Amino acid sequence: MSLRLDPEEIDEETVCHLDSMPVDSLEGLNDAERAAVRFGELLATDHHQIDDEMFVELAEHYSAAEITELALKVGTFVGFGRLGAAIRLIDDLPEQYAKVGRLTFKGS
Repeated sequence: MSLRLDPEEIDEETVCHLDSMPVDSLEGLNDAERAAVRFGELLATDHHQIDDEMFVELAEHYSAAEITELALKVGTFVGFGRLGAAIRLIDDLPEQYAKVGRLTFKGS
């Protein structure tokens, strides 16, 4: 669980299921956090759907500097996650990916 989350406000089970729950159904998140999760989800899954309305929603809760920081952090984590999955650095991949096996490199 993220060190920044107060377990009295949002439990670990909710955090672990964020990807399978509609953002608006998530309990324990305020409007600013819901906007950030929506943005992160879109950046990770369908970045072409991020439009001016998304940035207007974010700007209701965050400064331009905070939106930039959010975008950079989400982009970094999504990129590292995809890289880790692509080169099989992650041991607990979902079954459909785990069956592919580990990469082997020449000379290793």
